[in-house]
Amino acid sequence: MSKSKGATAPAVKPALKLATPSLKLASTLAPKSDYVDSMRELLRRAERGENIGLAYVEINSNKTFSTEAIGIAGKSTLSCLGMIETLKAKLLKKVLA
Repeated sequence: MSKSKGATAPAVKPALKLATPSLKLASTLAPKSDYVDSMRELLRRAERGENIGLAYVEINSNKTFSTEAIGIAGKSTLSCLGMIETLKAKLLKKVLA
């Protein structure tokens, strides 16, 4: 069998450019009680061992955001990506409604 000599592909820079979304926040940035209550409930369930991983987007009061996957969500990344896609679909339904 003879080896064919193929042309080398030119180096191409990716066309994808990531942008930080613009967050339009209310002038009063005090946490809403439903947010604080939800965070407390997540903590209670974690302390009881009922939840073992979390992937989140945190919106900061200075109009920036941070993301993280911790616990099993950070270790089982493929499963975590599937769950994030489920959340994405849920949010898209709200946007498109």
